[in-house]
Amino acid sequence: MADYITSDNLNEIVEQNIEIKGEINNKLLFFLERYNVREGIKSEEKLAFKILKQHGLIQMPIENQHWCGAIYRVGDKRVPVINTALPRMNQFFAAWHELYHLMFEGDGNEEVYQVSADLNRTERKADYFAAKALVGNVYNTYIELKNMEFMDKIAVCMDIYQVPYKAILIELYEEAMLADNRKLQGLIMDYFDRRDEDWNMRFQQLGLDEELVTPSYIVNFGYLEDKINEKRAEEPEVSAHELNWQYLRELKERVKNTMYGGAIRDERGKKQA
Repeated sequence: MADYITSDNLNEIVEQNIEIKGEINNKLLFFLERYNVREGIKSEEKLAFKILKQHGLIQMPIENQHWCGAIYRVGDKRVPVINTALPRMNQFFAAWHELYHLMFEGDGNEEVYQVSADLNRTERKADYFAAKALVGNVYNTYIELKNMEFMDKIAVCMDIYQVPYKAILIELYEEAMLADNRKLQGLIMDYFDRRDEDWNMRFQQLGLDEELVTPSYIVNFGYLEDKINEKRAEEPEVSAHELNWQYLRELKERVKNTMYGGAIRDERGKKQA
C-alpha cells in the first residue's frame, strides 16, 4: 500500500473508495467471471500472478522499498514488473494493482503505469480493486477477535487476507465508518502512520506465517527469455540472438549474486547459493 496515504488524508481516501465502490465491484465481478472460472484457481494471489505471467511478467528484487511494480510498454506489448524485494503480501497486493491497469486502464499507448506518489483517481481505483480482490469481511473478522491488543488483531487480519498493514487498516476504517464505530476509527487513526513495527517478530509470537512478511527475492525474466529463445529458434544463424541470451544469463546471475547477500530465489522459489 502506497506510503502517500497517511492519517491526514485517510478520510479523503475512504470517501473516494465509497464513490468508486460500485464501479470497482462490477469490474472485479467481470474479471472473476471471465478468468477465475476458466482458470479454476481459488487462491487469489496465484490467480493474479498466473494472469500476469501470461502477459510476460518480470519479477526481480529492486532496492527501493517504495517501488512495488509497474507496467512497461515493450514494442506493442505491455509487460508487468513486480519488485520481489518487498514482503510477499506486498507483492500479492501489487500484482492485483497492476492487473487492474493491465485489464481496465488505457488504450495501449501509455508507456508505463506504476504506483503513484499522489492521489490520482487511476491509482486509487487500482488500489481499491486489489483490496476488494483480496480482503473479505475484515470488519467482522476484527470484531470477532477477542482479548487481543489492537496490533495483534491487525496482524491476524493481515495473515488471513495476506495483504499489507495499510490495506487492512483502510478497509477496516471504511467499514467502521459505515458502522459508525467511532472508537475503532480513532484507534485506526492513532496507529495508521506507525512505521517501526517488527512484523516478523509479531507474526512469530502469534504463530502466524512469517513468510508473508518477508521478501521472496524471485528473479524471473520470463518474457525476455521467451522472446530471445523464440528468435534463437527462428534465426539460429544470427549471432546477436546468442549474445542477447548470454547477456541475459549474466544479468540474472549478477542480480542473484549481488543483491541482498545472495538470498535470492529463482522463479520456482528455491534459494540460490
